[in-house]
Amino acid sequence: MSQISWNLIEMNVLILMLYIGYVGIRRRLSFAQRRTVLIGLPVVAVTTILIKSGIDISGFSYSLQVVELSPIQVGAGAQMTTLGQTPLLSLNQLYWIGALCFGLLFVFRIAKIITFFHKNDSKKVEEYRIYKVKGKTSFSFFNYIQITPSLTSTEQDIVLEHEKMHVKKRHSVDTIFIEIAHVIFWFNPIFFFIKREMVNLHEYEVDALMYQKHKVNYMKFLVNYALGLNGTHYLLTSRFYNQLTLKKRIKIMKTNIRKKSWLLSVIPLIGMLAIAVQCTKEGDTSDERTDNRIEEIVEVPEKVYEDVEIYPEYDGGQTAMTNFIIENVEYPKAASEEGVEGIAYVQFVVSSTGAIKDAVVMNDLDERLAEEALRVVEIMPNWIPGENKGKKVAVKFTLPISFKLS
Repeated sequence: MSQISWNLIEMNVLILMLYIGYVGIRRRLSFAQRRTVLIGLPVVAVTTILIKSGIDISGFSYSLQVVELSPIQVGAGAQMTTLGQTPLLSLNQLYWIGALCFGLLFVFRIAKIITFFHKNDSKKVEEYRIYKVKGKTSFSFFNYIQITPSLTSTEQDIVLEHEKMHVKKRHSVDTIFIEIAHVIFWFNPIFFFIKREMVNLHEYEVDALMYQKHKVNYMKFLVNYALGLNGTHYLLTSRFYNQLTLKKRIKIMKTNIRKKSWLLSVIPLIGMLAIAVQCTKEGDTSDERTDNRIEEIVEVPEKVYEDVEIYPEYDGGQTAMTNFIIENVEYPKAASEEGVEGIAYVQFVVSSTGAIKDAVVMNDLDERLAEEALRVVEIMPNWIPGENKGKKVAVKFTLPISFKLS
């Protein structure tokens, strides 16, 4: 699995943990603070992982992040073949296909809204474009506002004032940002909850302002508006009427929010904890200031990388390595006679000199097959070592060797 894939997984896990933390404290945050936190979830996750990836933490590495080579199949007899065929679609390819699909859907929604405003007549009022299209409910998208024409002039004024507040609060920017984040993290279901929460927050925030100005009359208008209207909605817009949240909107308008801004610090702490628990110490590392005389006596283990600029390569490539293993594996006779088969996941390190070291079978397997897999890996000739920042470094690999009888 590539470094990009692991980074995406880490970001999504971190977003999930941060959202859980947000749910636990949101009742003590103002609507504006909640919006800031929701916008900050993907930003904090991406920034944290990028910073962590760019910091060289000597002696620490991921316990699961290991480059896995294509599997090789060996067998008893002349019909030994390789299973080194790559899958039809890699994880990276699947990700980009999903991102492309969600991206196209996002573009389609934007185009649908733009088409609506482009093909209908409008009236310029201050910095706003006001539309009154029959059969459409009231909504806003940046400075473009649609007002239901069947409302009375007084009702239209209230709706217009409501939508202007959406525009002034830049709610459309929030919506677009969350949609773009959803395109990037399309496989994370938590974004459906984040998007729904953001839409509701936009309405709660404007309702609170309208209630302060119009009091009970505004709540009465909401009820009357809801009972007399059933129209079409556009996605990605701030919509005046939402039947599913109407009752809750009225309740929240009369609820005082207990503000505890300092609780926002809990969210970054959860993120840092999530990063900390992902790291496992693999051993003591060298200190550049260590006395040279001590280094001559005690061999200091070199740092092992999982992600480098130039990966180690078997001299001749994957095909040459496959041929070497097939030619040198001797299927244990007793295991062959007993029909024993299995896959040995051999983990090893290609040192900075290209030598193979620290080979070990990571899974439970027949001891005879495991020993043969280790033997062959350990006698492999030196590889072309990997490089990182112009320096030759050690890199860890996992090689699946499949023992299958013909």
